[in-house]
Amino acid sequence: MTQRVTDTLFIKNRLRDIKILGNGIAGHLAQACLEASLSSSTDQVTEMSFKFEDDDDFGFWSRGTFAFGTAVSYGPWRLTIEQVTVEQGRGRPNIVVKAPSRFVTRLRSQTGERNWGKVDISTWVRQRANDVDMKHLVQPGLGSQEIVREKPKGDKQENDWDLLTQVAKKRGAWCFEHADTLVFARPSWLFNRAGLRQLSFTWNSQKRMSEALTEMPKFKDAPHRRDQELTLKIVSDDMDSARPGDSVNLGGGVHRMGGGWIVTKAEYPLTRTAPVVLTCKRPVDPEPEKDTDPEKDDD
Repeated sequence: MTQRVTDTLFIKNRLRDIKILGNGIAGHLAQACLEASLSSSTDQVTEMSFKFEDDDDFGFWSRGTFAFGTAVSYGPWRLTIEQVTVEQGRGRPNIVVKAPSRFVTRLRSQTGERNWGKVDISTWVRQRANDVDMKHLVQPGLGSQEIVREKPKGDKQENDWDLLTQVAKKRGAWCFEHADTLVFARPSWLFNRAGLRQLSFTWNSQKRMSEALTEMPKFKDAPHRRDQELTLKIVSDDMDSARPGDSVNLGGGVHRMGGGWIVTKAEYPLTRTAPVVLTCKRPVDPEPEKDTDPEKDDD
């Protein structure tokens, strides 16, 4: 028998706190929920996904419960349904719903030819966040650059989210969003800024480790610190408050995997038994991408 989300919810009932069109997932809809998860990353758009078991007559689907553009919210996250897949389940039809960040969806809708000229990058990023009613955390002093949104060519339409990610790569910075905040900064700056949220863990053995850890940290070593990777699985009352951009300090008998890290991805399964998975990198700035157009040289 398929184990349902309602059998394994957190004590605080995360599923009930998810809103679709302003209504909580409860009753028949909650019983039909097979899976629910949320992920936020420095290199992927925040997305919530669900899998529901529908009635034989497609009751949920036919009523438009999961129509495109429907608003979804969970705590500070604001999302919009953009993809719905109907497939055969073990018995009844299943509906798989994908809802990415509402803010990125709005930034992607900003298209059409536009030339801002040579502008201060930090100021320009803040303006793009303000355009879609986002908060922002932007590193100052990133220089200036000529920024142009290209004229649409056929099916290809450059948008503001494209431009933000392109400019970030050229500056050796990250561009991502979590909850209602646009973050545009180099990891070294994020790691050393005042007010940084810090998470600390210790591992010495399976019997001597931080209570929040469910198992030994997973570590991928590499010749360059930039390419090292740490994965932590944690369970705690506030574990779904962890965000990309948070710092992690790992101590104990962990040798080369110890020290300071920065969270690059957080996966929230929204179930009682499954842990939140944090993927971390060293706070080393990526190499800036070179512009192949010499006419677009910048500061």
